[in-house]
Formats: sequence, structure tokens, C-alpha cells
Amino acid sequence: MGFEVDTKRTVQHAGTPSAQNHASAETKWMKIKIADAFATLGSRVAKYPKSTLLINTLVTFTCFAGVFTPNMVYESKSENLWVPTVIERTAYIIILYVLSYCTV
Repeated sequence: MGFEVDTKRTVQHAGTPSAQNHASAETKWMKIKIADAFATLGSRVAKYPKSTLLINTLVTFTCFAGVFTPNMVYESKSENLWVPTVIERTAYIIILYVLSYCTV
């Protein structure tokens, strides 16, 4: 049910145009692996729907139970809450912009 992928690696010399082809091959390989993982997950859900529902419900309730711990404190004092300043928000936006357009 999976894809056949050639995972052999070749040595790339610095500055050759084939280094970019190698990166695109790695990206393709990663996409195929992710697709295979979702295909496996989907087939297991289709094969065992009741146990999948039970396991997901138990995990959800286990995580949700942490909300009702006795040590949970809801902070309402504004001086104790962290609110980003204009400079922090601007820096965050710049970092996101730079990271979205930079390639490694």
C-alpha cells in the first residue's frame, strides 16, 4: 500500500546545482512518508472504529481532567498577566516574516 522510494544518498559537492535537486528529493521523500503514515492511520481507524473511538475518548477525558485539579488558579489581576507590548508584537511579526521567506 506504500510508495517505493529510493533512499540511497549520493555525495554532493558544494556549489553544484544538484544540491537543490537533492533537497527536493528529500522533500518528496518526506511527503511520501507523511502520506503513508496518514494512510496507515486511516486504514486502522476504518478497521477498528469502536476501539479508536474509545481510545480517543479516554485520552480526551484524561487531558480534560487536568482543568479540575485543586491547584488550578485563574489569574484575573492585570498586573500579573503578560500582555505583549507593541515592540514585542512587531518583533514577533518580523521573525515570522523572515522565517517564512528564508530557505535553508
